[in-house]
Amino acid sequence: MANLVTPADYAGATLATAVPASALATVIPYINPTTSFPTSLTPPKYFYITLADAATGGSVTREVVKVTAMNSVAQTLTVTRGAGGYTIAAFAGGDIVDWRVCAQMLIDLQLGL
Repeated sequence: MANLVTPADYAGATLATAVPASALATVIPYINPTTSFPTSLTPPKYFYITLADAATGGSVTREVVKVTAMNSVAQTLTVTRGAGGYTIAAFAGGDIVDWRVCAQMLIDLQLGL
């Protein structure tokens, strides 16, 4: 049974606080989720999101992270950083939390994960 969850199109939110590059597996607080953003997720289910700098829309700094749990009441995501070989980067409060198709998601779909 596949554990990869694919949120609805255009699912996203905004980082509530800064996320330093030193935080490898961490809980990320978010605000302003779109109505298509998932409302619950428990292991072993997971999905991937992209963190992107708001100033450039992610054209300069972006990172794919694996979301392994979430709490929509507290608006937090538990993530593993650097998914798919991305370099772990620092992000500021107000930066973008966005569901986008990524290579690691397609690999997982092919493998039936």
